[in-house]
Amino acid sequence: MGAFDRTNALTKEASKISLEQHKRHIVETDILLREFDVSKCHVPDDWYDWLKKTSHQLLKQNPSPILYACSTLTEVYAPLASELYNIAFVICWKNLSDNQKQTILDNYLQAKNAKIRPPRVVLLTILNLAEFIELDECYCFELKIFEAKTLAIVAEKCNAYAKALYYWE
Repeated sequence: MGAFDRTNALTKEASKISLEQHKRHIVETDILLREFDVSKCHVPDDWYDWLKKTSHQLLKQNPSPILYACSTLTEVYAPLASELYNIAFVICWKNLSDNQKQTILDNYLQAKNAKIRPPRVVLLTILNLAEFIELDECYCFELKIFEAKTLAIVAEKCNAYAKALYYWE
């Protein structure tokens, strides 16, 4: 058996183990919901931590094997979590109960209405998520996550005036 054959056999074995681990992976929505809690966000650093933790948990608790595997990569390369935020959210969203969905929506709305305004990156993430859901025809959402007026206000808060104008119209 040559070196290539041994490497190929090891790769196949690792793939089988990885798939078996994911099959046993149980999505823990309680952990996901706990990370979405914005009640502890009082200063900008808290908001950055909130965004980082929610991004990571959306991948770690994701039922998609590919996105779940990316959760370990985000520990080494953090920008990957923010790049995958929208799709990870949509896949997790489909597996939540109505009460859990409402809890997440309430937290997003609390972020929008917070006394100490969240950093621009947090508001832009929420705005981009809403836009992603609106433009992505693959996922049928029974209702829009946010009203246009709410999105217009968020867009104004983060100086995205073109988006604000679009939502006001």
